[in-house]
Amino acid sequence: MEKETSNRGPWIFVLVLTIILIVGLWINQPMKEEEAIEHALEVAPEEYTMVNSIKFIPMSENEIGMDIWYIELENNQKDVLVLSMNAKNGKVIYETYRDRERLEMIREL
Repeated sequence: MEKETSNRGPWIFVLVLTIILIVGLWINQPMKEEEAIEHALEVAPEEYTMVNSIKFIPMSENEIGMDIWYIELENNQKDVLVLSMNAKNGKVIYETYRDRERLEMIREL
C-alpha cells in the first residue's frame, strides 16, 4: 500500500513567506504626515510653531533614493525654516532658513 503524502508542507512554507513579507512591508512604512509634523516641531527651534507647507517625496521621485518629508515651518516674524527629513526614521537631511520677504520675491519671479 502506498502511503499518502501530505500537501501541507508547501502551503506552510508559502504562509511563512507571506507573513515575513507583510511584516517587512509594515515595518518599512514611512511616517504619517502628523508624525512628521510633530517630529519637525521637536527638531526645530522653539519660535517656529506654524506649519507653512508639507510635501511627501517618494524615493522614486528623488535622486537620494529615500522617502523624504519636505516641511516648511514659520515663526511670528514670518521667517521660514525648511526641513528635509528622512520619512522612515525622522533624521534631518537638510535644513535651511529663509527670510519671508526674500521668499515672496522669489515666488513672484
